[in-house]
Parts: sequence; C-alpha cells; structure tokens
Amino acid sequence: MNVEINFLEKQEKKKIAPFMFSLLAILLISLAIGVTWYQTYLLTHELNEKSAYVEKLEAVISENQVEIADQQRLQQLQQAVENLQRSSLPTVDLYEEIIGLIPNLNQLQSYENGDSTQLIVDVTFPHLIAVSSYVSSLLDVKYVQDVQLTGVSKVELGYQATLTVLFDEEVLKKELNPNE
Repeated sequence: MNVEINFLEKQEKKKIAPFMFSLLAILLISLAIGVTWYQTYLLTHELNEKSAYVEKLEAVISENQVEIADQQRLQQLQQAVENLQRSSLPTVDLYEEIIGLIPNLNQLQSYENGDSTQLIVDVTFPHLIAVSSYVSSLLDVKYVQDVQLTGVSKVELGYQATLTVLFDEEVLKKELNPNE
C-alpha cells in the first residue's frame, strides 16, 4: 500500500464568484459612467444648439421691436402732421386770394397775420373809391366775416389804408383746403 503523504498545505479552491462579481460591478459602474458621460455630452451639445437658437430669436425679436417702435413713432408723427394740417390755416392760399383782389400788386405795403382769425393789410390806393371797392370785394369773400378800416392816411401817390380782415376759420379751411 502506498500511502501518499503530502506535507504541502492544502489550498482551498479559489472562489471565483467574488472576483467575477467585482469585475461585473466595475464593468456596470464603468458602463453607467460612460452612459452618463455620453448623455451629458448629448445634452450639453443640445443645450448649446438651443442657446444659439434662442440668441438668434432674441436678436430677431429685438430687431422686430425696434422696427415696431419705429413704425409706432412714424404713425405718431404722421398723426401729428395730420393734426397740424387740420388745425393750421392755409396761409399761402389766403395770402394769394387777399392779394389777388388788389388791382396792382405794387400797391401792397405790408401783410401781417394777426391771431388765428385776422390779418392786417396795408395797401396804397390811388383814391378813396378804390379803398371802398377793395373793402367791398373783401366782404364778398365767403370766409371773411368783417373788414375794419383801421386807418387811412394821405400819401404822395394816393391813400394808404390799413385794413383788419376778420374771417371764419372753419369756413376758410373748407374754402381754401379742397382736400378736406
């Protein structure tokens, strides 16, 4: 009989399960870290794209707001111009019509706008009948309410008359502004 004597210590069987479990845990943790990093990368990239898009939109909105503000200012200015045109007198047309009634343009000495419903005209006439004729022709104009002969003085070439012409502002605007 052979007896086998082994003086070497018996080694226990290596347990591979803890090693595999540790390796599997490391792999799973690495996989989780990798997936998390990849998702972070994707989300960061998407966030950067969205931020750039938002910045573009903000720039467009800002430009549109500037354009809208400019359009509103333009509309306000147009409204103000329209209001001024409605409220202002047709001074040039009034001047041309009043002066057109004078027989000779050289007779006009001065023309002055008083307040909004009167004007003062200094005209030289050859005789007093011409003064009364001019006053009569002024009174025939629809928008003239009254003509006051403020002063008459004898000058070398005849008579210098100062006339204050009072007119109805609304009728004047209707007569001389055919656009309204």
